[in-house]
Amino acid sequence: MEDIVQLFNLAKGDNADADSALQDLHHLGTEDVLDPAISWTRSQDPVERACALDALEQIGVTSGNSNNSYPEIAFNAKADTFKQATDIHVLSSALVF
Repeated sequence: MEDIVQLFNLAKGDNADADSALQDLHHLGTEDVLDPAISWTRSQDPVERACALDALEQIGVTSGNSNNSYPEIAFNAKADTFKQATDIHVLSSALVF
């Protein structure tokens, strides 16, 4: 679980390491990724909320699987976050699915 938290923290950046960490989170696609992502959608930090939404967007999607592992949960979390969003980065991440 500590590794997943590290991936989330890396994914908050704006560089190649952030992109790689986000892809790793997508590929893992487990509840170990889902739970912190849902938690981060409630963060006071808009960067964390946007990162969580980006992770939820394609959680479980790999080259061999084009389906989100938790589509209903991810959609509901994104919709709930969108309703309360005022930050442009959070809004942008919430609109992509």
